[in-house]
Amino acid sequence: MKILVVLCQNPFTHFDGGTYAVRASLRQLEHKGELIVTGFGADFDNPRIGNYKSAGSLGEVHNSRFEFIKALVLGHSYSMEKYAGRLAQSKLQKILLENRIQVAWFDKLQSVAAALGSAKFESTHSGRLYVLRSHNVEHAILSDRLSTDSWLTKRLLKLEASRLRREEIAAIVATDYTCTISREDRESLVAELPELKERIIFLPLSAESVTDCGNNGDAPRKSVLFIGDCRWRPNRIAAEWIAEELAPTLYKACPDLAIRLVGRGTEMFSRMQANLEGVGFAERLDEEFEAALCTIAPVWHGGGVNVKVIESLAHGVPVIGSVFAKRGTDTEAYIEAETAADFVARISELKDRPNLNTNLSISARCSVTKSRKEFDDIWTQILGKAGY
Repeated sequence: MKILVVLCQNPFTHFDGGTYAVRASLRQLEHKGELIVTGFGADFDNPRIGNYKSAGSLGEVHNSRFEFIKALVLGHSYSMEKYAGRLAQSKLQKILLENRIQVAWFDKLQSVAAALGSAKFESTHSGRLYVLRSHNVEHAILSDRLSTDSWLTKRLLKLEASRLRREEIAAIVATDYTCTISREDRESLVAELPELKERIIFLPLSAESVTDCGNNGDAPRKSVLFIGDCRWRPNRIAAEWIAEELAPTLYKACPDLAIRLVGRGTEMFSRMQANLEGVGFAERLDEEFEAALCTIAPVWHGGGVNVKVIESLAHGVPVIGSVFAKRGTDTEAYIEAETAADFVARISELKDRPNLNTNLSISARCSVTKSRKEFDDIWTQILGKAGY
């Protein structure tokens, strides 16, 4: 079986939450058939992208204010329009036909734009399986980011969100299956398209690897760990909340525990409190996980799945976090907390009950292994219904 994965960008030159999810798709699909990739950017003209054979680039994507306004005037979503040029359409059709592709996997909503924009889409769809790997309910995420003070900008972005909603629904209707990254996203899409309930599937995200460095050793665990790039607003808000509210509250209850903030921009928070350490960017996180009693995820905004949660579970380290940050995970090792008092109570319990921590560590790694099995089961189900 030949599987074409269509990408928006090279996932091996960026290392954020979105590209983490793309790499997870590639890892999970590479054992299911002959895997070929294509996407936007000159990188795809190289013979390989990472370890994967490239079928060539679909062209370049550039942001343009003029094209943004033009798309809105014409009633289109610019988020989709910029990926749907005629050159991209013709190149994609050529790749599909010349490589005799049986499954086209579109990773992220915008990657499907070139296929949907082609007049040949319907005629070439027959006999080929089209799967959309949705990273978010994109129009909802766009609406959530209207933090600008400019009335005009806000108005234009709201208009773009409404256009994107229409085109996102059209993409879900046109493809055979949509695989969401969280149960919450699936519920949202099913509420909008109840007739497509069987074609909208929650597909969990898998970790890069499962590491046996959880809470099984004898070394004392003296840190509470937060990982996040503070150039991204939801992480910066979380780090500010930790510095201003959580750190002083935790110091009163557990003065021997340090909170370590790791990631770009976290160094600005160093020593704002006696128990707070802003480490900055770290190339490797294994030592941080090995020393951590738990990780914390006080995140209430954003989209996708929190990579720091997935990685913590893969390392066997339990997570204490908001209900929002739990998106895409299903494990006893994720302990919910919303207020500073909640976080301190949960952290204190882990510190005072080593056996609980050990059990949660085992549960964390098991949840990651379970997500991989779920992918295999769902993949078999999709192919079976398609007659493969």
